[in-house]
Amino acid sequence: MKKLLNIKNEKDWEDVKDLTLNNYKVVIFKYSPICYTSTVVEKDFDSWYSKVSESANLCVAKVNVISEREISQLISKELNVLHQSPQAIWLAGTKEAKWDASHYEISDSKLDELLAE
Repeated sequence: MKKLLNIKNEKDWEDVKDLTLNNYKVVIFKYSPICYTSTVVEKDFDSWYSKVSESANLCVAKVNVISEREISQLISKELNVLHQSPQAIWLAGTKEAKWDASHYEISDSKLDELLAE
């Protein structure tokens, strides 16, 4: 069953990481509500997510990089990925990024490929 969550603090982040232990595929989407490019990419990402089957074991966890700056930076540090916005990070486990991309590199075809794996 697909899930859409918001990460606002360390507990939320720990809960999202725990989903990887329960056979969920997890993608983190970082965005800025004040950046035009981020808004466009988020709209495209949301459109992709809306087409994912309700039965998919997929969790999308969104992080507002403005209001949740500290947790956004913690996630980047823990996963050893450069902090960017907009950004998609596909988790391979609780502490590892399988894939990450930013801006217009976030594509439906790549997200579909990762979901199918």
